[in-house]
Amino acid sequence: MNKNNQSVTWQSTLSAWQQSGCLEALAGTIRGLEKESLRVNQKTGRLAQTPHPEGLGSALKHPYITTDYSEALVEFITPTFSDYQAPIQFLTELHQAAYRQMPGELLWAASMPCILPDEEHIPIAHYGSSNIGRLKSLYRTGLAHRYGALMQTIAGVHYNVSFPDLFWRRMQALKGSVDEPIQAFKNREYFHLIRNFQRYHWWLILVMGASPAVCRSFLAGQQHSKLRDWGSNTAFLPFGTSLRMSELGYQNPQQGPLYICHDNIDGYVKTLDAAVRTPLEAYQTLSSEHPDELVQLNANILQIENEYYGPVRPKRTPVGHERPTSALANRGVEYIEVRCLDVNPFEPVGISENQMRCVDLLMAYCLLMPSPELTQAEHQRCQAFVSQVVYEGRCTNPAAEASYRSPLLEARKLWADLMVLAEQLDAAVPLAQRGYVAALASYGAALEHPDTLLSAQILNDMKKNEQSFYEFAFNHSQAHGRSFLERHWSQESQRQSEQWAEDSRRAQSEQEAGDLIGFDEYLAQYISR
Repeated sequence: MNKNNQSVTWQSTLSAWQQSGCLEALAGTIRGLEKESLRVNQKTGRLAQTPHPEGLGSALKHPYITTDYSEALVEFITPTFSDYQAPIQFLTELHQAAYRQMPGELLWAASMPCILPDEEHIPIAHYGSSNIGRLKSLYRTGLAHRYGALMQTIAGVHYNVSFPDLFWRRMQALKGSVDEPIQAFKNREYFHLIRNFQRYHWWLILVMGASPAVCRSFLAGQQHSKLRDWGSNTAFLPFGTSLRMSELGYQNPQQGPLYICHDNIDGYVKTLDAAVRTPLEAYQTLSSEHPDELVQLNANILQIENEYYGPVRPKRTPVGHERPTSALANRGVEYIEVRCLDVNPFEPVGISENQMRCVDLLMAYCLLMPSPELTQAEHQRCQAFVSQVVYEGRCTNPAAEASYRSPLLEARKLWADLMVLAEQLDAAVPLAQRGYVAALASYGAALEHPDTLLSAQILNDMKKNEQSFYEFAFNHSQAHGRSFLERHWSQESQRQSEQWAEDSRRAQSEQEAGDLIGFDEYLAQYISR
């Protein structure tokens, strides 16, 4: 389908959405945030070697504050809300709570990490002595052996979105599918969105990418042909956007042509489950090299489903010990997790309301556009274009080859489409929720002047202040830390924070006391599921 036909198709669909009330129903969309941050020493800006703060409770059982790969990598999780300010406010209060329990430390304000020690000194997250706690730590040990601990210190923001039932019912009526079970319809449409998100998420990387530079300690002495020197301890991409989304970031480099089907829920579950069950010779060798200790959950392509590092995931909240693929197969898609967002170092909590609105616009656009099956060949082409955006997305002097796709030109075209959608959405939702046009407008201006895109702003600040990447991020980390400590924190929020911490410690103790089988048996049962 050519571009003109695509434009006619999606705009006619947009008109149908407007007439059927689908646009209006998007006002009920719910969204939540997950934001990761490294803890660093307040004086040196180096990776914290201290345990997860006792005052924050149990990382295993706390509902909103946990850790990811490293003991020093804090993860904040918000509930879901139907407006944009509430998750930002909740995230703010979680940061306020954290800062009051980690004296002498800061939260690193960027996706790419601080000055790192040798890998053996990057502490793996510890979750106590329960079987589930030991399993979580063993999984992370496996990640360290498979990919190296350095890669696991990268932070990001995950954006979780679920469209309301009213929207789906009106979509069903619009598509003449009212006799189809509602969950089956949702599954199909969510995968429609996911396929197109694979095609278009490069736009978010271009306009919101915020990791064009990295401390050389992260490279561990390795050279990279695309990186340039910025002083003696920083490497950077002159026209790049997001090293986090590059081959240096979260990838599955040792797993060859790992292909996960995104055509439908059955194909997704089948291919992901196969990756979790299929041994890989390199990982079998890894286990045989450590015969006297457990160094990974298993020797399969993926230890568990979460090891697949895609830019978007269909999700369903598991029940009990249910595996993620089982939850999807049993009850279908509940929400979408967007995973391609860098931490914005200029925002105290790492993301802005405008960014959230623009992610929502792109997801709605992905539903509006035709979404044919995503072949493995097309998937590889999409990945190649993402790499182009990552490494040279802001380049204004594109290559001369006729086949060259200019990211900036493509981004301006997509921005124009999104603006049509933003105008229609602002007209459809209640007054209090409007703001899509204003949110998108700033990115349009930046695309016309790419030296003002977020990734360029970081390099501009570094140049203006004659800073390394480490100095830039450390200064922003210090400023954000002061702002959280100076900001008013209500007694109610303080009491609630203390209660969550106390309840989580109690829940971990109960978990550890309640284990009735040994870890080896528990692990065997988990893998068999």
